[in-house]
Amino acid sequence: MNQTNSASRLEYRWMLSWKLPLLALGVALIASIWGAIWLQIVTERRAMLQSLTQESTNLSLVFEQNTERTASEIDRIIRYLRATYERNGYTADWPVLVQEEFTANRRTVQIAIMDVKGMMITSTKMLHPEKPVDLSDREHFRVHANAGEFVDRLFISQPVLGRASNKWSVQFTRPYHDRDGAFAGVIVVSLDPEFLTRNFASIKIGDDGGLAIVGEDGIVRAGAGSFHKDFGKPISDEAIVGNSDAMTASSFVKLIETPDGPRVTALRKLKDFPLMAVIARSDAPLYATWESNRKKYIYGGGSLTFLIIGALMTSIIRRRAYERQLNHLARHDALTDLLNRREFEDCLTKQLGQDDRQFNVHLIDLDGFKRVNDTYGHPVGDELLVVVGQRLRQNLRIGDMVARLGGDEFAIIQEAGDNGDNGMVLAERICHILAVPYTIDGKRIEIGASVGIVQSTSEFENEDHLMRSADLALYACKNAGGRTYRLYNERMNDEARERREIEAGLRDAIALGQLEVHYQPIYTIKTLEMNAVEALIRWRHPEKGMISPGAFIPVAEQSGLIVQIGAWVMERACMEISARSPTLAVAVNVSAVEFRDGDVSSSVRKAIAASGIDPKRLKVEITESLLMKKDRATLDQLDHMRNLGIRISMDDFGTGYSSLSYLQSYPIDCIKIDQSFVRGLGQKENSTAIIEAISRLAQAMGVTAVAEGVETEEQLALLAEIGCSDAQGFLLSRPKPIDELDLPQPAASGELKAAADKMRRDRPVSAVA
Repeated sequence: MNQTNSASRLEYRWMLSWKLPLLALGVALIASIWGAIWLQIVTERRAMLQSLTQESTNLSLVFEQNTERTASEIDRIIRYLRATYERNGYTADWPVLVQEEFTANRRTVQIAIMDVKGMMITSTKMLHPEKPVDLSDREHFRVHANAGEFVDRLFISQPVLGRASNKWSVQFTRPYHDRDGAFAGVIVVSLDPEFLTRNFASIKIGDDGGLAIVGEDGIVRAGAGSFHKDFGKPISDEAIVGNSDAMTASSFVKLIETPDGPRVTALRKLKDFPLMAVIARSDAPLYATWESNRKKYIYGGGSLTFLIIGALMTSIIRRRAYERQLNHLARHDALTDLLNRREFEDCLTKQLGQDDRQFNVHLIDLDGFKRVNDTYGHPVGDELLVVVGQRLRQNLRIGDMVARLGGDEFAIIQEAGDNGDNGMVLAERICHILAVPYTIDGKRIEIGASVGIVQSTSEFENEDHLMRSADLALYACKNAGGRTYRLYNERMNDEARERREIEAGLRDAIALGQLEVHYQPIYTIKTLEMNAVEALIRWRHPEKGMISPGAFIPVAEQSGLIVQIGAWVMERACMEISARSPTLAVAVNVSAVEFRDGDVSSSVRKAIAASGIDPKRLKVEITESLLMKKDRATLDQLDHMRNLGIRISMDDFGTGYSSLSYLQSYPIDCIKIDQSFVRGLGQKENSTAIIEAISRLAQAMGVTAVAEGVETEEQLALLAEIGCSDAQGFLLSRPKPIDELDLPQPAASGELKAAADKMRRDRPVSAVA
């Protein structure tokens, strides 16, 4: 049967109820991971940049201070030379002066003196020039020559290629004047540009880093690293170019992102000189470490993301599979994997809601399954149910549905089709296929099936009404002995109503004392002396009169009332016979239901204790079917009663699957020959032969043989001739109340009879449980 759309929508809502929160949790977890990764990367980058910036700033400060000291030293040399010139009356022996020892290294510093016309007077390299050296075109000369009188300032030139030395230098110059303050010439100290950066060559500033001394005009006076290419040119650092703040601020720091990582440019102006110290620094190892960590974090985050997504998907898939399994289990039987009762009822309700659809319902109950369970155990019983389910499923058409309702009960919804199939063909096939022997765990097992059939064409109010009708049909199968099928009809309702009425009346009869015990004597055939009586239950209804046991005993067994009734009959019979006869035996029938649902041995002990009867005078009559079940609890009860001295009688011997092994294996004291054989005496040769065989068998085994249902003199004579020991029947005596029996009277019979009458009045059925 197809599932309904509503079930699918419900399943979808179930899925959303846990899937959305799970996805939300996964997304939140992934977002948290990537948020933490981003924060860690940003934090480490910030720390890296802060470290790089701080180190660059510190380095630029050191660079600026070092350059400041160098420039100050050079300026002191110039001022010293000029002061000496002025102290000597504005005249000096310049070749001597320039040769004095100064702090500046002579290898990096050259001192030169120019006159008012720009001609070199002397220098540390050429004390007495062999030929005139004209430097009047040099910028550092023109700056001072054009400045006018009494103007004094330090000028630091752009890099200049020396005409004599052919080496690059930066000139630090100041003018000197005559006595009247007129311009007299220029004192020049030339500095090797590399001297300004040489001391920082060992500092790690990165492959992209550089050092530079830049004038206020933006021209690089000295450069190393990335600034070496800018020597004598405007500085090309992108952090400075076009940035007005860089050229005007006393200090400046800027971070530039490059393909190879961050690069920090730090600029500091010299306090007393028109120069700027510039440091451009990158830290490839530091950046590489950060980049490596960043990749690790991203890789780790990606891995965790994939793991979380994988875990989510796995969880969703497993949860989905689990819910499918739960949904399957909610609709299917866990043992057989057939649909369960709940799903069967849902499908049945759906089918009933379709007016134009015809179908049949088969209610199936296994015959003999309890015996299999009791004999071989529940594991074998469970495996048998699985195989039964497989056989049922294999023999259905497409569109039919089979379910296990519980225990050994199954049900089928069969599509009837247009031909109005009443389901009897399928029911017959079911009875056949389930009766085929099974091999379970190496054991050959045979069971049967009873099938109750209901057609949807009947008028049913609802699913419960239909199933009750199917149950009535199944009951009819069981009542017929099982292993068959029955189609529901209205008469079954009437029979069910009658059973309900009988059960209700029977409960009233128990409470109101309407039940009686009658006794049918058993005689010794040779002497026709009464040796025992059989206790038989009777119901005297106040309106309907005497009700036949055949009408209410099956109902009592079905309802379970037989346990209470049987215990009462046992005690009443023992007390009445014990009160009226000191020797007469009494036989009491005990059904299989009493053994199954009650405690017969306990009831017998109570009856003996209450009546004081000798246990050897009590016979418990059982049927062959009880022994066939081989129920351990039942056999234990029989053994216990036999140990008390109670005799066991097998009733209706020969009517069932009679086996001599029962007589050999179980403690049987009496065999009762069924009346069907007795009626055939003198008419059917086989009846006579059977009774004769049973009688001789009983004699050989030392047990009593009792012929039931003797109704004619001829039957009694033939029984005597055959050798049957005992007989009972209407010919000899009908069942009668205890007061109407002609019992052997003991000496104190009057007193015993009075005690028995009082006991009957004071002890109704309801007092015995």
